[in-house]
Amino acid sequence: MELLKLQVQSDLEKSYREKFDVMSKEMERNRNELSKLKYEYSFLKSEYEHDRQEHQSLLMEISLRHEAEVII
Repeated sequence: MELLKLQVQSDLEKSYREKFDVMSKEMERNRNELSKLKYEYSFLKSEYEHDRQEHQSLLMEISLRHEAEVII
């Protein structure tokens, strides 16, 4: 009886260990994917800010040129 009990317990532990391993691997993949997405987000955000500042400078330059032409 004790041997059967140990066998059942061992089988259950094995099953849960396998599920745990699968879930751990999935969690690690998700963590890596999240890191990649965070990196991409910060890169795109800085690229956006750079483009926005460039656009703002261009707009200011055009505005000053227009004011200078209107005054003349």
